[in-house]
Formats: sequence, structure tokens, C-alpha cells
Amino acid sequence: MVEKLIKIMVRLVSIALLPLLLIGFLVVLPSPVEAFNVYNETSLPINSKSVNDYCKRWFNCFDELISPGNKGTCPWDVKRCNSKGGRQDDVKIWMETEDDFLCILPMHAGGYAVIEEVKNRYTGRNDYKCLTYNRDGDEDYPLRTTSPYGAGGEDPRNVHFLITADPQYENKNEERNEISKKTIKKMKSLFKDTTDMRGVVIAGDLTQNAIKDPPPSFPKEYEIYQESIQGQARFFFDGLGNHDLENTGWTSDPEAIKDDIKERKRGSRVYKSSSKLHYSWDWDDVHFVQLNLFPGDESAPQFPQLDPQESLSFLKKDLNDKVGSSRRPIVLISHYGFDPFSLGNNEKWWTEEQRKEFWDAIADYNVLAIFTGHIHPFPKGDWKYPFKRPNGSSNGPDEISTFVSGATLKAAFLDVNIDQSKITIERWGFKDGELKMYDNETLRLN
Repeated sequence: MVEKLIKIMVRLVSIALLPLLLIGFLVVLPSPVEAFNVYNETSLPINSKSVNDYCKRWFNCFDELISPGNKGTCPWDVKRCNSKGGRQDDVKIWMETEDDFLCILPMHAGGYAVIEEVKNRYTGRNDYKCLTYNRDGDEDYPLRTTSPYGAGGEDPRNVHFLITADPQYENKNEERNEISKKTIKKMKSLFKDTTDMRGVVIAGDLTQNAIKDPPPSFPKEYEIYQESIQGQARFFFDGLGNHDLENTGWTSDPEAIKDDIKERKRGSRVYKSSSKLHYSWDWDDVHFVQLNLFPGDESAPQFPQLDPQESLSFLKKDLNDKVGSSRRPIVLISHYGFDPFSLGNNEKWWTEEQRKEFWDAIADYNVLAIFTGHIHPFPKGDWKYPFKRPNGSSNGPDEISTFVSGATLKAAFLDVNIDQSKITIERWGFKDGELKMYDNETLRLN
């Protein structure tokens, strides 16, 4: 009888414990809900987001600050992570540093993404590199895409980019705006369709009047520009010209345009001035410097309202710190150039003394070319105006090759490629609606 009672008690205890045992068993099993991961393998915190239509409507995206060496995770069957809900549906993953870098890449919702630092073999400094991996099977994670092209330095050198100047969007000139829009749209298309292209550079005058708050019947000029580069803004290395910086009335807001240039994060790592307006970057071993209006520390006497924001001081420090005695090749971007209009007979946009100070700052470096804007030649117009050694200067070459990059508003831009032995510059434009190369120049490198 006692034995029978014991068996009954054991059975009752077993039944009572069964749910607890099952719960414990389930805890140690892998979760049936899988997730995508974003790994931060850099030395800085990064922010990562999932970019999808659901998030745009409900503002409840996957959006995490990920510390170095850690990961962010989001289930692929949850709408805030993946609006479609399938493991092999495409999602766009946004990875950005706090200050200067942004990449946006596609991958499967069941895949994973990585942002890492890779040492540039030429500069010794770290570039950022983003990678995404799809989910094609239970254990198959093939590489989907990487960005940016050339992170870490290509060997041999392969630096390919587009450059223009003076889109000069004006809220009362729709015909001209359409030409600039068409030109930038074509440049964006070429960039997207060319696997080795690094970015698009613009040498100033993004707007006509820096208008932020026009009358109700007119659009905001800078918004027209922003809309024209939308989707690829991180690949635009743009600067400001006199039309962007001059306050022409109560509707003008140059500071708003400056703020966008200062705050925008780009697809290559950049080094900013103390004001954050001027910046430099490296593509392979070629060092680029965006100087905006012109390289100077003071306004020209005739235009005291146009302040170059100590761009010359930035240039001197930047070249000393980033290039030094390495003889690495350098490309400079400035709105004012060395054409007759920029030099000025009636309008002294910048002075002979300012140009001499600029020459003396760069004469001992290996400057391949200077790209400028300010004048508005058609695609077949004059576009080569070398910077000749000023009187009183003895250092450096006899001249430095300088090219007018636009004008965008005349449907003109340049396609530039720098390899180990030469720099090739092609001048393109539209004729009867068709894209055509009008001229080209090849310079042999030392």
C-alpha cells in the first residue's frame, strides 16, 4: 500500500514539474525568430538604422548607437526592421560615424552588415569601409556589396570622379534650372553606373541668391539644389561660391547653406577645418582639398562681404599635416580661378597679393591640378587657364594646370581619371539632347 502511494505521489510531482521542465528546455533552444546584425569593428561609436517605408511613416525604425566592438540586432520579421517581413527581402542599412562618414547599403533582411577601419596603404591613416552580406541559405552568407570603392587605397592608383561648377539654381529661372537639373541627373547616373567612380565634386555657386524664404509662389533655391542631389548627396563633395555666400536681401540665408556643407556626412572620410566649412579627403594617395570661395584669409577689398573664412590657413595646415614631404599628388578646388573674369579688370574678385600668397603656400607641393568655377562657359568654350607663377615668387613650377569645371547651368562637366602615370580630363556636355565629349587634356605625371 505504501509503495502504491509513493508511485502515485511521484507521478503527481512529475506532472506538476512537467511545464517547468518544458519551459527550461525551451529557454536553452535557439530562438525561432532570426535577426540581422550590424557589427561595429571601428574604434568609434556608430549609429545604424534600417531604412524602409514603414519607418518613414511610423518613425519606429531600428535605430541604434553601437559602441566599438559590439553589434546591433533587429528581427527580420518585425516591420520596424524589415517592412516586408521576409528573410530574403532587401533592406537598406545606414551606418554613420558621429562626425563625417555615412554609408547606406542593401542586404537581405536575414543577412548582416559590418563597418570597419582599413589602413590606407598610401597615407597611413584609416579609411572607413562598409560591407553587407546576404542570407542565401541556412549557412550561406555571400558578400552583397562594399562601400566606398577604393577604401584602403587601390594599387595601382585609380582615382575616377566627375566635377562641375555653377548649377546656380534660381527660383525665378525655371528654364536654366532645368539645364542644371538635367546635368546633375546625368552625372548621378554616370556615377551610379560606373563601378570605379569615387564621387562628384562641385566648385561653388550652388544657388543664385542663397534664398531660403522666398515669396510663397517660389521654391527655395537651396532646396532645389538639395533635391537635385538627393539619394546620392553623400557622394557630393561640394563647396560654396560668391552667389551662395552673399546676403542679397531679407530672403537670403547663406548660413543655412553653410550649415549643410558643414554637417553633411559623406561617403569618404573627410578632415574638416575648425569652422567645418573647408575640408579635405584622400582617394588612394591623391589628396583633395575643397577651399570653397577662394584660398585666402581675408576678403578682397572690393567685396568685403565675401569672406573666404580663413581657407588659406586651413590649406597650409592641412597640407603640412596630411601631405608633408611625401610628394603625394594634390588636387585643389576653388570657386575663383585664373580666367580673365576671376582676375578682374573692373571687379577684383581676389587680389594679386592673395594669389601670390596662395602660390607660395602650394609651390613646394606636388599639385596636379586646380579645378575652378565662377565663369560660365558652354561645353565647347574655353576652360583651360593655368595658374602662372606670380611675380616675386621663385619656388615651384612655371605654372600649375587649372581647369574651369562647368558651367552646370550650361550643361558642362568634366570626367577626370588619375592613374599612376597621367591625369586625363574630358570635357562633356549636351548637344541636341545627347551627351557628347567636346574636348580632353592628358597631363603626364612626374
